[in-house]
Order: sequence, then C-alpha cells, then structure tokens
Amino acid sequence: MKVKYLGMMFLASFIGIMFNPELLAASDSVAILDLEQANVVETVVEKPIAPAKVVAPAAPKAGVVNVAVVQTVTMAQKTAEAPKTAANQVKFSWGTQNLILANDTSVDAGMSVMKYGRLLWAHNNTAFNNIKSLKIGDTFAVTINGVTQQYKVAANPIDQTAGVALEKKSATTLFHASKGEINMSALTDWGFGGHDLVLMTCAGAGNTHRFVVVAVQI
Repeated sequence: MKVKYLGMMFLASFIGIMFNPELLAASDSVAILDLEQANVVETVVEKPIAPAKVVAPAAPKAGVVNVAVVQTVTMAQKTAEAPKTAANQVKFSWGTQNLILANDTSVDAGMSVMKYGRLLWAHNNTAFNNIKSLKIGDTFAVTINGVTQQYKVAANPIDQTAGVALEKKSATTLFHASKGEINMSALTDWGFGGHDLVLMTCAGAGNTHRFVVVAVQI
C-alpha cells in the first residue's frame, strides 16, 4: 500500500516538473526582505556643471569718456596747436612780401619777390614798389625755411648811395657809364661787391634800367 502511495507521489511530481520547467531555472534577481529603511542610503548621480557664461563689458554710459580717447584727443589738439613754420618772406617797414626761391633770374616775379643766389628781384609796382625810398642803415628781414635773418642797407659800390640805376643791356648783362658792362652773376654770386643781398627792380621809361640796392646781414 505504501509502495503504491509513493509511486503515485513520484509520478505526480514528475508530471508537475514537466509542465512547469521554470521551477528548476536559476534567477538573477535576489529578493531582499526585511531591509531596514533607516539604514538605506540613496545614491545620487551628480549632473555636470555648465560652464560659466562670459559677460561682455557694458557699454560706457553717456558722459563717461574712455581714458585712451582723452589721450588721443589731447595729442590731436597739441598737434593742431603746434606753431606752423613761417612762410618764406621779405618783411619791410611798409609791409611783408611773399618770397619764392627760383632756379635762375629769368623767372617773372609776378606779385612776389624772387630769389636766386644773393639776388632778390620784384616788380616796382608790386612787392618792390618802395625800395627806391630805402636809405643807408634801413633794415629789413628775410625768412627762408622758417629761419629769419636781419639785413641793413649799405652803400652801393658805384656811387656810394643807397641805390643806383643800371642800364639793362640783355637778360644777363647790365651797364653803367663809369663801370662798363656788369654781368648778372656779379649780383647773384658776388653780391655786387661782396654784399650779402642785392635788391633789384625795374626803373626808367619802358623799364630800360634796373634799380639796385645792396645790403649786409646784421
């Protein structure tokens, strides 16, 4: 009777296993029971910190001027206020005349005074309209490239007066009865007897003569 009962139990177990194989399968999960909640620690994964934003400097408020700008403006003002180089000129007691440096004596003076070597020339109705009134000892100033020199009228080498009239023979030759022909180079290169400057303008009817005044630097 017992053998029959055991046989039936074995058969029932075998049938149960065949219809429920998962009972013999292993499980990766582990059931944890009766865990004390007081000792449970939650693991928190920290989020990455975003990089700090770069904030551009605020634009200057109205009325606030940058120091560098102030310095630039100051330098510009100093440049604008710097004294300018004086123009080339001849300054007489009666007025100041524009002076132009020439390459030879054939250049027309126009309204200005021309200079070549030691000779200065101008028209008698413009810049040199008063040189015939100059007296020995009268002074005038000549400025060239910003440098000013003072000059004094001296006696001319022919008749020892303040000025002398010479006849024009050609573009390069003058004439005086007591001295004969005088080449223009005697005025431009040698200062008409060694003087520092020679002033010359037209004279005589039809501009047939040249009025010449000599001067020395003082």
